[in-house]
Amino acid sequence: MHSQPGILEPSTRYFTTSGANAPSWFLSLLCTGLYRCDGRYATRRANFESGLIMQVLEGRGYVLSGGLERTLQAGDLCLVDCYSPHIYGTHTGWKILWAHFAGDTARHICSSVEGGAKILRPGPEGLGLYRLLHSLLDQFEGGPQLDDAAVHCALTELTAAFFRTPAPTETSADLDRITAYLTENISRSVSNADLAQLVHVSESQLIRLFQQRMGTTPHQYLLRLRLNAAQYYLASTDLTLSQIAQQCGFTDASALTNRFRKAFGYTPREYARRSLGQSEETESTGSEE
Repeated sequence: MHSQPGILEPSTRYFTTSGANAPSWFLSLLCTGLYRCDGRYATRRANFESGLIMQVLEGRGYVLSGGLERTLQAGDLCLVDCYSPHIYGTHTGWKILWAHFAGDTARHICSSVEGGAKILRPGPEGLGLYRLLHSLLDQFEGGPQLDDAAVHCALTELTAAFFRTPAPTETSADLDRITAYLTENISRSVSNADLAQLVHVSESQLIRLFQQRMGTTPHQYLLRLRLNAAQYYLASTDLTLSQIAQQCGFTDASALTNRFRKAFGYTPREYARRSLGQSEETESTGSEE
């Protein structure tokens, strides 16, 4: 029996919790259900300490969060930050499949949802997402039983779908070419002019588009790649610092040391000692010449 107005029979709702041995960083399932509702159905909360994933299977509805109202239609998936005030429901009736999830990372996921709710109108991958969401319900209805790890994997894949990069456009394909080129050429001197010529845009347009997509400039992106590579060589090889600097596109060991210290707060030699578990008196791998 469902006491909330607007929920019709047959509708289902199940409650669960993760096992005592589940790691704290697992996403866990709190409750899940399949509702058939008429136009009276609405849920209003100030806080429910969870995230919500729901898919509209039939009909239409709405979600109100962060001062914005969004329309939901058949096929839509919606991720709702239930840690903040929210309302969702239908004026005309709908059928929805839903799951509330929690865990240490759930709040971080929800805080990344701008405006408190995000709608996904999936393409060909929609059937797979529906099956994942339904698999959480199946464990209560005689379907395949999911353990804590499997529940975490299903919830992770479902939430990740809301943050994937959209299907490539001509612009995003150009940016992918640039990042691939930078990755393959970290040891070379690469200018913005080189990159702009690669994708046939002006330097100013290149920088603007790159910052919009990557949140940084091409120069800073390349520097981070070089420092990441330097960390790998310091922790994994016996190359000298001068050799590592050459491999990673720095002019010399001094330039690498200065950049490394500025980025991480310690020198390459100190990083190598930490990575290899050596004492300060021991000569580290990749030591400065």
